[in-house]
Amino acid sequence: MKLAFCCAALLAGSLWPTAHADAETVRGTVFDDRNKNGVLDAGEAGIPGVRVSNGSDVVTTDTQGAYELTIDDDEIVFVIKPEGYQVRIDEQNLPRFYYTHKPAGSPDENFLFKGVAPTGKLPESVDFPLTRFETPTEFEVLMFGDPQPYSAEDVRFYANTIIERVRDNNATFAIALGDLVGDDLSLFEPLNEVQAGLGIPVYNVYGNHDMNFRSAEGATSDEYADETFERVYGPATYAVQYGDTHFIIADNVYYRGYIGDRRPRGEVWDGKRWLTFDGQREAWPVTNNYEGRLTPKQMAFIKNYLDTLGDNQQIMICTHIPLLEDEPDSVHQIRGQLSALMKLLSRFKSSASFSGHTHLNRHWYIGSDWGFDHASGMPHHHFNAGTASGSWWRGQRDADGVPHAIMADGTPPGWVTATFKGSSYKTRFVSNRAGDARDMRIIAPLEIKGVENTKGTVVRANVWAGTGETSKTRMRIVIDETPSKWFTMAYKPQIDPVYAKQDTLEREVKLYRAVNRSPRVSYNMFEGMVPVELPLGTHVLEIESTDMFGETVTGSQSFMVR
Repeated sequence: MKLAFCCAALLAGSLWPTAHADAETVRGTVFDDRNKNGVLDAGEAGIPGVRVSNGSDVVTTDTQGAYELTIDDDEIVFVIKPEGYQVRIDEQNLPRFYYTHKPAGSPDENFLFKGVAPTGKLPESVDFPLTRFETPTEFEVLMFGDPQPYSAEDVRFYANTIIERVRDNNATFAIALGDLVGDDLSLFEPLNEVQAGLGIPVYNVYGNHDMNFRSAEGATSDEYADETFERVYGPATYAVQYGDTHFIIADNVYYRGYIGDRRPRGEVWDGKRWLTFDGQREAWPVTNNYEGRLTPKQMAFIKNYLDTLGDNQQIMICTHIPLLEDEPDSVHQIRGQLSALMKLLSRFKSSASFSGHTHLNRHWYIGSDWGFDHASGMPHHHFNAGTASGSWWRGQRDADGVPHAIMADGTPPGWVTATFKGSSYKTRFVSNRAGDARDMRIIAPLEIKGVENTKGTVVRANVWAGTGETSKTRMRIVIDETPSKWFTMAYKPQIDPVYAKQDTLEREVKLYRAVNRSPRVSYNMFEGMVPVELPLGTHVLEIESTDMFGETVTGSQSFMVR
C-alpha cells in the first residue's frame, strides 16, 4: 500500500468502507491551480487535507495533496470543495468537481435518453484543480425547488418569472432541489442555459422527474436511472463546504423499475376527461414507480464524510424528496433511514435540511422521536421549500400569457433565500409576486355591511414567507389613521380558500392546463377575528408575522364598512 493512501486514511477518521467488485485504484492530486488552466503544472502545489470520495468512502489528501481510492467500473470519483477554495466552474456555471469512470459507458439500449459515453481506461492520475476562494463571513444561497419544465415554453416561464427576478443577486451559489425538468431530459441543456444567467455556481439535485426510463421490459431498477443526470451534472450524491457550513446533496429517489407504458405523455385529467397539451410521444413509461430512500452506499458516504468533521460545524442536507410525510406508508419520505440520519446530525452545532418534490411550502420540526437528540433540546428544522414551477406551470394565464401556477396549499411559485453566518442560518421563501403579496395572502372581506356585523369577522393569513408553527402572527385595524392594539392570530392549518375557489373554477370551465390538483392543507395559515365593532368607513387591516429567526414580514388590506 502506498504512503499517500496510508496518510489519507489516517486523516480521514472513522470510515465505513464499501466493497467493490472488479476494483481498481484511482490516484491523483488535488492542487492549487494558480494559472487556472485545469492542469497540474510544474510549481503548482498539492493541497493537503482535502476530502475526496468515490461515493461511499471518504479519504483526505496527504501533505502533498495526494489521494488514493478504490473504484469499480461504474463509479464517479469527486473532490469535496473545501473552504478557502473553489472547484472548476464551467461556462454554464456548473461545478466540475468529478471524474466519471465508466470504461464501457452507460447501457443506453432501450433507454429514452443518452447516458455517459465510454470513458476508456482509467488514467494514471486523476487530478482535481482548485482555485483560491474565500467565502464571505455572511453569505446567501438561492434554492429553487422543482423548476420542472415539460416544454420549451415552461423553460421560458422559469426564465422570465423566477430567474429574471433574481438575476441581480448577492448570492454565493444556488441549489436546484431536483425535478430539474419534467421527464424530458433533453430540456437539461436549455435549463442550464437559463440558470447560467444567475452568474453564480449552480449545484443540482437529482429528482424523480430527472430519471431516465427504459421503454421496454426487463429494465433494471435504480442502478441506471441516473445515467443521463450523471452525464450532465456528475454524481447525484456529493458535498461542498462554504465557510463553516457543509452542504450534503443526496439523491433520495429510488426507482423501482419499468412497469409498462401509460397514457400519452402530457395528458391531464380535468375531472371528466383527458386533455392533451403535449402529445409528442404515443406512449411514455410509467414514471411514478419510485420511493424515497437513502441506499446503504449513500448513508455510508454521509457517515464517512461527517466522521471527518468537528462538532462545531453546520450541516445542511439537500434532497429532492422530503425527509418526512404525514402518512406512514407514503413513498414521499425516507422514514426507513430518517432515524439513522438524525442520529448522525445530532452532535453538530447546527443542522437543517431542504427538499422540494411535493409542490407544497412546509416546515417540519423533527425531534427525539426520530433520533434527533441535540444538546440544545431543539428539533431539527426541515424545510420543504415550495417550488419554482408552482403547480407545474399550470393555471389561468395573465395578460402576458404566464400561468398563475399557485400550489395546492395556496403558495405562489417562488424560491428560497437562505443566509448563513458562522454556525447559524435563516431562510425565507420569496414568491414571484410583487409588493406585500410577496410575503403573505390576506383572506378577509373587502366589504362588511353593517356595523353590527363587523365584530367576529374572521381574518386569515397564508404566511408563506414564515416558518409555520414557529411563527408568531398578529393583526390590528387602522381607523382614521389610528391603529388599534395588536391581536394575536392563532396558528390554524387549513385549506387556503383562494386556491380552493380557483381550482373549482378552472375545473368547471375546463381550462386548458388547469391547476388540476385538489386543495391541500396549508401549514402556514393563521386565523383571527375582529374583536370589536367597527365604525362606518374605509379601514386598513394590518398583519405582521415574525418567524423562528426573528425576521418579520407584513401585509395590509383595505376594507369598507357600510
